[in-house]
Amino acid sequence: MSAVFLCKAAGALLVIFSGFCISRGYGRAVADEIRAAKDAEMLVRHIGECITYRGDGIREIFGSYRGSFDGTAELWRRAAECGLSSALSSVQAPFDPETHAILTEFAASLGRGYREPQAELCRAVSAKLASHIQRLEASKKDRLRVGSAILVFVFLSLVILMI
Repeated sequence: MSAVFLCKAAGALLVIFSGFCISRGYGRAVADEIRAAKDAEMLVRHIGECITYRGDGIREIFGSYRGSFDGTAELWRRAAECGLSSALSSVQAPFDPETHAILTEFAASLGRGYREPQAELCRAVSAKLASHIQRLEASKKDRLRVGSAILVFVFLSLVILMI
């Protein structure tokens, strides 16, 4: 075996290993999108319950919410300080585009009315998010399969080019 062949084989193994690492990272990102959407749905339900039963203000509600996902904790803390609209535009959270759009639309209407219309808004947005979460969970396996297939194809192509 020549040194050139060993170097190429080591390079190919490194490329394949990096492909698997990227694939795992993509899998974590897909799972984080779902967990972030679930946390957002729990927040919207929490806001609706606080408005209905306690009559708290929006900032107090955000301050009292303890989410189940660490990836959105900074967003909710920032929303307690400056409002949800500005927090969504300034804090990077692992939301997919549709969840982000639903929350942005919700933030624009939040706090702009009386108790009952606001509670109804929370129920409607919670239902919309729950429906979206079901779609995300249903497509999770397909998204992971396609992402993995693309990565495997790209990295095997690189390996073939290197050898």
